[in-house]
Amino acid sequence: MNQYLDLEFIQKPILSHISISGFLLLLASLWLGLFTWQIHSQQQVKLAEITNDLQNINQQLPQQEMIKPVTAPVSSQQLTQLMEDFNVLATPWNELLDSIEQSDMPDIALLGIDPSVKKQQLILTGEAKNLATILNYINKLSQQTMLSQVVLQKHVVNEASNEKPVSFSIIAKWDNARFGASK
Repeated sequence: MNQYLDLEFIQKPILSHISISGFLLLLASLWLGLFTWQIHSQQQVKLAEITNDLQNINQQLPQQEMIKPVTAPVSSQQLTQLMEDFNVLATPWNELLDSIEQSDMPDIALLGIDPSVKKQQLILTGEAKNLATILNYINKLSQQTMLSQVVLQKHVVNEASNEKPVSFSIIAKWDNARFGASK
């Protein structure tokens, strides 16, 4: 068994192991790190100056001015408008429209829904095949939990048409208390 013995007494230079491109990359990294450190130091100095300025301004302001709330007087007309807007927003529109959709019938053509938030009522206008269909529709609307006091306000038979459709107007009330109880 012969083993090769390496007897090299001459030391290789350090740069022979590091390529020129690696050395340049190292120098660029060091330069970039130094540049970043300078920017960071400058930003820290600016932050300290701004913080100091803010502390000086806060010490100069009277403490009572900082505590006072800003209030504006509200007129009775503005308060009335705010209450009306609140009532419109508090109306359970989705539930009301779902109740009407669940009462849909094939021989009923609903042409309009006119809500009155102040009176908490809906006026439904439309056409039906005949008066019996309207009465069935009223009965179906009355069974909805969101609607109450569903009544036929008026109806007119169109004699000019061969089918003699009936135009109608129905009033239905809703109760916001019922809305809160159903949720």
